Amino acid sequence: MALNLSPEQASTLLENLERYIKDPNDRLVLEAFLRLGGRTHEMVTLTEDCIHVSSKRAVCEITAVKGSLDHPVPLPPDFAHQLRRYLRTYEWLGGHQSDADLIESRKVSLRKLYAKYKRRLRMPQGSSLHSLRSAFAAFLYSGSKDILFLKDHLGHKNISSTMAYVRKIEMSLRHNDVLNAFKRRRAS
Repeated sequence: MALNLSPEQASTLLENLERYIKDPNDRLVLEAFLRLGGRTHEMVTLTEDCIHVSSKRAVCEITAVKGSLDHPVPLPPDFAHQLRRYLRTYEWLGGHQSDADLIESRKVSLRKLYAKYKRRLRMPQGSSLHSLRSAFAAFLYSGSKDILFLKDHLGHKNISSTMAYVRKIEMSLRHNDVLNAFKRRRAS
C-alpha cells in the first residue's frame, strides 16, 4: 500500500490544490483522484456516463477492477459537472476497459502528471499516485470512524483490505496526537 497521509494532510491537500497547481486540467485530474479515491486503473476507465448529476446531488459509479466491487462515490455537483465536461473533452481519463495498450499508456501519463506536481503538493518522499487514494481513505475514515462505510467507498470485497488502511490511518492519528501534546508541552 502507498504511503499514507494524515487526515489533516489529506484535507489540506484538497483545499490547496488551486494554490499548488495552476493548470486547471491537471488540477481537475488530481482532484478527481482525491475526491473519488479510485485506483489508477479505475480512473483511466472513467467515462462521462459514470457520473450522474441531479439538482441536489451527484454520484460517480466506479467500475470494479482487481477483485473489487462496483461502488458509487458521492461528489459535489459542481465538481461532477466539471469532471463530466473534462471526460467529454480530454483523453487523460475515460477509456474502455478492453483496450489494454491505451489503458497502460494513460496510467503512465497519470504517473508522470503526479511526478510533475509531487514536490509542489508537498507530498512526502516515497509517495505515489496511489497515495491520493490513501488520502481519500484518511479523509473519509477520520470523519466517520466507520470501517464498513470506508470499505464500501473504497470498493473492497474483503474487509482485511480496508483494515490495512484503517491501521495506517489510526497510527497516523496517534502519531499526530503525540506530536501535538509535545508541542503544547513545549509551549507552556
